[in-house]
Amino acid sequence: MKKRIIPLCIFLAAVLALCLTAATTAFLTRQTTADNILTFGALQLALRQTTLNSHGEEVPVAQDSTFDITSHSAVSRILRVENTGEHPMYVRVALHMVGTTADGKAFDTRDLVSYQLNEADWVYRDGWYYYKQILTPHETTNALMTQVIFQDINSITQTYPGSQFDLDVDAQAVQSENNTTDVLSATGWPEP
Repeated sequence: MKKRIIPLCIFLAAVLALCLTAATTAFLTRQTTADNILTFGALQLALRQTTLNSHGEEVPVAQDSTFDITSHSAVSRILRVENTGEHPMYVRVALHMVGTTADGKAFDTRDLVSYQLNEADWVYRDGWYYYKQILTPHETTNALMTQVIFQDINSITQTYPGSQFDLDVDAQAVQSENNTTDVLSATGWPEP
């Protein structure tokens, strides 16, 4: 009888060990698949550039419009940003005036040009003008600027005869939902 109990005990111990190993193996290798769908709202914005015509009416700026600045020290240019999407956003704008001589060489315009800015609704920091309010869907900002001002027309026309000034505008937006309550501390702005 002793001879039968030992092999039976060994057999039961082996079966128990096998069961424990199988349970452990099954626990460690069990897999499942979960389909999680995450959607992100796309921000959409549009620059709206207008000018005042000879009757003082605001009209869109034509794509290839040029202005002769030899007789005007200021040119009407009204710049706004529209939220054309479905999500509220924070907006910022950078203005870059590029000067080019008649023979195609670029020159620095920082001391030659300034802008009539709306500092009540926009704040400047680190090369960007930030709109102080959240821009809700289908809303347009108050104007960032209303004029481009040339500091000394006589000096410009003598130093850079036949030159051209091009205003490059860069507008960016980040979501205001689940962000901070202040545009200047908002996160997620594109890196330069």
